[in-house]
Amino acid sequence: MGPVNHDLVLARHRANVHAQELVELLRGLGAPAGRPREGLQEMARLARLEWRARAEVHHLGTEIAALRQTLERKEAEAERAAQEHVERASEIRRHYESSASWRLTAPLRRLTRLFRGRR
Repeated sequence: MGPVNHDLVLARHRANVHAQELVELLRGLGAPAGRPREGLQEMARLARLEWRARAEVHHLGTEIAALRQTLERKEAEAERAAQEHVERASEIRRHYESSASWRLTAPLRRLTRLFRGRR
C-alpha cells in the first residue's frame, strides 16, 4: 500500500496545486468590503481630543508647580521682611527706652497705670 498511497498523494495532493486553487477561489470572492469610515473617523477624533486633553493637563501641572514655587518663595520673602520689621521695632523700642526722657517719665507712667487700675 505504501507505493500506491505515495503515488496517490503525488497525483492529487500537491501543495503548490492546492495553493493555486485557493488563490483562484479567493479571487472569485471579489473585493473586500470597506470598513465603515464613520466609526473610524469618530475614534480618530476622540483619540485626538484625549491627547489634547492630556497635553493640557500636563501643561497645567507644570504651571501649578511653577506657581507653587513662586508662592513659596514670596512667602519666605514676606516672612523674612516681617522678621526684619519686628527686629527693627524692638531695636527702636530698646533705644527709646534707654533714652533720658523715658527714664525721667517712668514715675509718671507708673502713676498713670496705678490710677487706671483703680477704675
